[in-house]
Amino acid sequence: MNEYGLKEVNVVEKNKGEFASLLYALHKRITKFKTNDRNFKKEIGTEIQNEIMIINWEDVLEEFSKTTREKYELQQLLNKKEKIMKQQKIAYKRIKQDPRWEKLLMLVH
Repeated sequence: MNEYGLKEVNVVEKNKGEFASLLYALHKRITKFKTNDRNFKKEIGTEIQNEIMIINWEDVLEEFSKTTREKYELQQLLNKKEKIMKQQKIAYKRIKQDPRWEKLLMLVH
């Protein structure tokens, strides 16, 4: 990691998968990295952004959409899929959550 100027990495748990993908891209000298996580680019800092271009979905839409209508329709589709994924994530967490957690929350509130 030092060869990429990453002496200390303060990556939050949810970004570790993207961080590992970023290291792989850097290792393979891939020049573009796409992420939908708007905060990930901020979290890794500016030093690494000289080595690789980090783009998000909005950048892709802007560059490759032929019309404003196409861009709008694709964004609506993405929003719909993100909403479904968020609901699935919440449901998954409830299933996997330690049953004692609800009791702890009751004590705090």
